[in-house]
Amino acid sequence: MHEPITGNNSAADRAVHCYPREAETRTNPGGDNLTTIIYAPAVTTQRLSTARLQIPGGVATTPQHHRESETALVVLSGHVIVLSGQKLRTLRPVPGDMVYIPATIPYTIANLSHHAPVLLLAFRTDPAFTADVTRNPELEPAASARIEGLRTQHHQDLMTRRAARGRRGP
Repeated sequence: MHEPITGNNSAADRAVHCYPREAETRTNPGGDNLTTIIYAPAVTTQRLSTARLQIPGGVATTPQHHRESETALVVLSGHVIVLSGQKLRTLRPVPGDMVYIPATIPYTIANLSHHAPVLLLAFRTDPAFTADVTRNPELEPAASARIEGLRTQHHQDLMTRRAARGRRGP
């Protein structure tokens, strides 16, 4: 939801306050929830859009690329991985980190946790946010296998840390 823009009161002459709590959220095929916040034609953006991406536990986005737009991700919370390129190279950003994805580079974003959600902000140079999304189903089998292995390793690492904390003396 955005503040109303009417008559001579255009967004071209001022900033626009966008209300993500009132924006429409849709669930994508991979199970992630996308809330587009700044996008055309809702605001008069010409080169930028943004969305809030919430990925439930155990879920990954469908592998995709953008024909012309670049993407920047800001990790707000959770245990996340980004697999990118045809070889699905692994990035492990932590909350506060940013990830840049050039146009045409395929990627998928996965939540390593089985239960806790991941929260990100996504910025794209596509003013409509989803106009140039191309799915890459051919990467799905390899991505799924890699993600499952990384989730298993993440879970084992958590259990090892918990066990180590339990062994500490008073």
